[in-house]
Amino acid sequence: MKKLLIATVILLSYQLNCNTMVINSLPLIVNSESINPYIDIWKAVCMVESTNNAKAYNRREKATGIAQIRPIKLKDYNQRTHSHYTLVDCYKVEVSKKIFMYYAQKFNPNEYNKIATDWNKCRNNTYWLKVKKYIKTT
Repeated sequence: MKKLLIATVILLSYQLNCNTMVINSLPLIVNSESINPYIDIWKAVCMVESTNNAKAYNRREKATGIAQIRPIKLKDYNQRTHSHYTLVDCYKVEVSKKIFMYYAQKFNPNEYNKIATDWNKCRNNTYWLKVKKYIKTT
């Protein structure tokens, strides 16, 4: 996953000069946070799929977790990545997010429509219109 880093910068250096302590400010990365360009589409899909309920289960489709991962999607993911996740693992938000991000990254970060319709495998615009309502606008 391509990540950009934002750095918080702070450092004080001390210099002794004739029994006087002088404090100089110098930059140093002390905290970094990754930016995920797919986070807004992730959050929107989770709202549509489960209203952010990590324990959600769709009995008809056997879809599990916050992103409602279906068995066929999980099987495909496991084959492609040589992972061994089960549907029970998809109740963990971090696992569901990892799987979603794997598929989202097949598209450019600004192709939310394609990411959403690929995730849901829908052939019409209905699903995208539902997801679009939850995407933050800046």
